[in-house]
Amino acid sequence: FDHLGTNNNVEDSIYNGANDNATGVALILGLIKELKQIKYRPYNLIFVAFSGEEEGLKGSASFAKNLPIPREKVKMNLNFDMLGRTDSIDTKTYFITGSDYTNLKEIILDFNKSETWKLDTSSNHNLLFLLSDNYSFIEFSENNNFIIPAHTFSTDTPNAPNYHSTKDEADMIDYKNLLSFTKYIGRLIDYIGQNKTEIKWIKEIQYEFEIEEEGMHFQLIKKDHVPISVQLN
Repeated sequence: FDHLGTNNNVEDSIYNGANDNATGVALILGLIKELKQIKYRPYNLIFVAFSGEEEGLKGSASFAKNLPIPREKVKMNLNFDMLGRTDSIDTKTYFITGSDYTNLKEIILDFNKSETWKLDTSSNHNLLFLLSDNYSFIEFSENNNFIIPAHTFSTDTPNAPNYHSTKDEADMIDYKNLLSFTKYIGRLIDYIGQNKTEIKWIKEIQYEFEIEEEGMHFQLIKKDHVPISVQLN
């Protein structure tokens, strides 16, 4: 749905974007089916598929600036990206970006006590937090009294094979794991909604990073509200 277009310098020129991020769209469609079956649902949901993420979060930025409901009524944004591979972490395991910024991690860990899915807590993924569509919901609410809690969920990292490659093909997807994750996310969303659990900010967002093992320094620079990660030696 949203990838890099074409690369005429290679034989297979089309960036299919199966894992990144057709899997996110597939999960959204599956979630609609799952959550529609719940008879009593004391909460409302908006499902949105954004385009233009690779070009600077264009779709999510447009939506976040023009929300169809009052901003303070948005309890959280859950963004789904790269869900079809398990090269970086085990099956039935996922991570959320910016995991130490809100209390969502603790809510998930409590929920997972009765689940077979696991949340990987080995890294907070704070740099990735700034570079996917979830960030638009923070950027376009930071001048208001209420900042929408927003995280990206993923089962793989940019270190995965064929990331941003024309070889990101549909036959590389772990469909069984993706289907299981879709059903799991449906249960998690209903758990949060049924218990009217409040997602709260507990830590300030980090905008600069030192990557010691690679000798790199990252600083978020914004142009027209679009985050750009700049690498400095």
